[in-house]
Amino acid sequence: MAAALYFLVSSLMVVTVFGAKRNHYSREFRLTPNQRSLMLQTIIWLVYLLGGAAVYAHIEDWDFLEAVYWADVTLLTDGFGDLSPQTHLGRSLLFPYAVGGILTLALVVTSIRELMIDRGKEAIIARRTELTRKRIADQVRRGKGKVSGIKLPPISDPSQLPESQRQEAEFYLMRQIHKVASLKLKWFLLGIAACAWMALWLLGALAFWIAEEAQNWSYFDSLYFAYTSLLTIGYGDFVPGDTWGKPFLVFWSLLAIPTMTILFSSMGSTIAKFVEDTTNFAGELTVLPGEESFRDVLASPLRQLRELSYQTPRELLNRTISLAHHTDSIPANQTSPPKSTEKKLSSRTKSKETDIKEAATNPHRRQYILIREIRKIYRDLNAQPPKSYTYDEWYFYLSLVGKMRLCSSYINIPRSQIEEIQGLDHPRIGLGTSVIVEKQNNPTDNWSWIGTRSPLIGDKGEAQWIFEALSAALEHDLKLQSEQDGIDSSNDPAPPVSPDIPRLQS
Repeated sequence: MAAALYFLVSSLMVVTVFGAKRNHYSREFRLTPNQRSLMLQTIIWLVYLLGGAAVYAHIEDWDFLEAVYWADVTLLTDGFGDLSPQTHLGRSLLFPYAVGGILTLALVVTSIRELMIDRGKEAIIARRTELTRKRIADQVRRGKGKVSGIKLPPISDPSQLPESQRQEAEFYLMRQIHKVASLKLKWFLLGIAACAWMALWLLGALAFWIAEEAQNWSYFDSLYFAYTSLLTIGYGDFVPGDTWGKPFLVFWSLLAIPTMTILFSSMGSTIAKFVEDTTNFAGELTVLPGEESFRDVLASPLRQLRELSYQTPRELLNRTISLAHHTDSIPANQTSPPKSTEKKLSSRTKSKETDIKEAATNPHRRQYILIREIRKIYRDLNAQPPKSYTYDEWYFYLSLVGKMRLCSSYINIPRSQIEEIQGLDHPRIGLGTSVIVEKQNNPTDNWSWIGTRSPLIGDKGEAQWIFEALSAALEHDLKLQSEQDGIDSSNDPAPPVSPDIPRLQS
């Protein structure tokens, strides 16, 4: 078994070296804090397990491999009972040894979850979202269809929606793409984790069936033993004998740690979430009614399902800027905000329009607005869950940094530009945050909310993207101002990036 493990590890290292030479992997290897923490905790746990086994092998006069087997089933809380300390010293040392091993194992499990689930899921969701976006963008250009359960809005028909409303429709369509891709991916990852657990269970049972042939185990007996071992039930009615079954149990149980961790974590975001929502829904209908009426409670599941499909054209045309900007402050059972709220929202919308107009004509006012908004966004950088901004907020920030003027509906972007981007070996994903001074609007620089250069895709969160864009705009303005103060008035410095003049929206 040791030879097989060494061969597997060396083969993986050869694949890694080959991939690095072919530029599939980076030649520089730098561990992230989470990766470093997981590696150190895993090493500590293995040293703890093997060191404790060596101590107990000396105290209890066991063979070292027998002691490793005992330490493994003890720290993993299986406790079959076929091997246990018989001396007073061995039983006394069990108190700190078991507690320390279980706590160390808990740290390893936590690190596995943070590294393989939280960080890995973001990258997988980004790839899944990009695939869904490409299919939907293709359907939008064709003007019909339904992809991945998303009903496409009429954003490819100029006769139904004007350009400004098509852009807004594409923004909300991109939001639906994120929701559907994330939901499907959660269940997809649950399926993969369940298949991995089933493979570990069934193949492990097959190995135990072969190893314990001398004890006349049937395959069902092996399934039963593997099942109780994976769930740490450990009745002890079936235990491996003095064969290669015990060393295999140690290796097999170590593989079960990350497998069980990923499975239970995936169940927590899917099945457990569904059960929790169902329980709360049933409770509000029966013994624990909430503030909503009986009719609103019954309609809430339909509202949640409806969020995964795009609104009808009538709903899109009737949605105002004020309501879209502050839907979070309106209760779910209220179809329209009170009059006092409407006045506040209207004044805030006019205030943002005024800010953009003043920023376009007054450089000092523009710098003040940039600093003010940077302070606001800074508070959202580490928000959990990451904050998602409304269309009106995005419109304001993109107009402030001069990028909204290049926004276009997807059907108005030349097909040659899309094909040119897709043909690159490493195409740029997402809209850049750096300041680019355009002498004239080049149609090939246009971007769409559902295109490859959308600010809603890429490896940056929304708060991070807006923060970097505002910071870059402020840095650009201050640099030009310092250069202008240090040169003669006869020179013609580069003009600052002027914000977009907002269109009046009602």
